[in-house]
Amino acid sequence: MTNVTITSEILKDLLPAYLSGTASAATMQLVDDYLKEHPDFLETMDSRLESILGKKTRNGQVELKALERTRRMIRGRIWFKAFAIFFTLLPFSFEVGDKTGFRWLFADSPVTIGFFVFWAVVFWIGYFVMRGKVKVTDVV
Repeated sequence: MTNVTITSEILKDLLPAYLSGTASAATMQLVDDYLKEHPDFLETMDSRLESILGKKTRNGQVELKALERTRRMIRGRIWFKAFAIFFTLLPFSFEVGDKTGFRWLFADSPVTIGFFVFWAVVFWIGYFVMRGKVKVTDVV
């Protein structure tokens, strides 16, 4: 195997793949060797990230809060979509009986249909508002 020299600029390019674990075994070994020879590199990178983000990045608290917030928003969005679909389809409910044949359940009650349409619109608006809120936060 040839001796490869690695500079800090090359390591900066390799560091995201190394930290995420997606780098090859040879790249992982190369980065490990560099970090053993230059232990101050990670502190320098961490302090640069802190100055850019203004937050601690090592403990992961910011990332965990952002992840939990995103999960809550996605769960809320799922419920909004479920209720929106439910109230959208409810006016189209029908039954088929032996005596009556095909019959719309709410054909005799336009007020009830209006109620369902109102709530369908409310939940669809809520769904699209929630969908727009799930964005990249200031962590990245």
